[in-house]
Amino acid sequence: VYELSIVNSKIKACMVGNGVLYDKCVDKIQEYGLNKNIDMIGFVDNPFPYMKNSNVLVMPSSYEGLGLVAIESMILGTIVVNSGAGGLMSIFNNHSEYVCNNIDEIIILLNVYFKDILFDRVISRENEYIYLRKIIRYVSNSSLYSKKEKNDFMLVIERILVFSRDCDRYD
Repeated sequence: VYELSIVNSKIKACMVGNGVLYDKCVDKIQEYGLNKNIDMIGFVDNPFPYMKNSNVLVMPSSYEGLGLVAIESMILGTIVVNSGAGGLMSIFNNHSEYVCNNIDEIIILLNVYFKDILFDRVISRENEYIYLRKIIRYVSNSSLYSKKEKNDFMLVIERILVFSRDCDRYD
């Protein structure tokens, strides 16, 4: 959320549940000044309204069993961007464009796929490529990323372009 908030300070997220990392998450939210961007919901009996009303569910899990939350979110029509850990890979094996190897790929996918949400407008195909070039320039020139991470980034961009081109065939 911090990385996305650099592009759009209005980005909103919520975390539902109160697992063992709840307090650590609250501390990180305060540390990064994201109190206006992230709502900590805590435990709720029925999380489905949160899933249904979300544009995307992000599951950056290092370990995941079956991935029931991902299945529930997909049934509710919410896109799930995930790590592919555990059972998630078997759920998303035909939709690898939503499986990310690391947090940087998640950020890139969210920036590219949900740019209309992030910028509160719809971007034309021509402007999409202009925006994509800006992201590529940002990552390429950034000292935050290693050479391997930059190469991985280019592989992600290639996957996105192939996916986008395939979608254009059905428009």
